[in-house]
Amino acid sequence: MENTTTKNISSRSYMIGEYSDLYKSMHGIRPRWMDWDAYSDEELTAELKDLIAEGDRQFEAEELQARLEDTAFESELKLMLDKGARDRVQALAWMLDADMVDFNDNQNVEFWIYSQGVTFDCQQQIMKMIKELRS
Repeated sequence: MENTTTKNISSRSYMIGEYSDLYKSMHGIRPRWMDWDAYSDEELTAELKDLIAEGDRQFEAEELQARLEDTAFESELKLMLDKGARDRVQALAWMLDADMVDFNDNQNVEFWIYSQGVTFDCQQQIMKMIKELRS
C-alpha cells in the first residue's frame, strides 16, 4: 500500500513532467527557470491547465491559418481557371510556370508546395495533380 506522501510526490512529479513536455513542444525549450518547489499543488495544477488552454488556443490559431492558406491557394487556382485554364491540373501548371518551377524536379516542387503554406491534405492533392502533369 502506497502512502499518501509518496503518491502526492509522484503525482506532482508527473504534473511537472507534463508541464515541461508541453511547454517544450509549444515553445521549443524547457522551462528550466521555473521554481517548482515554490508552487503548491493547486498552483501547479492551475499552471498546467493554463498552459493546456494556451496550447489549445495556439492549435486553433494554427488550424485557422492553415485553412486560410488552403483557401488562398484554392483562390489562386480559381483565378487561373477564370483566366482560361481548362482544369485544375493546367491551372497548377500555370502557377508552377509563373513561379519558374520545373514540375519534373522533385526537390523544387516539394519546396514550392512547402512555400505555399498549405495543409498536408492540400499538399497531397497538389502532388496528385503534379503526377498527372508528369504523365
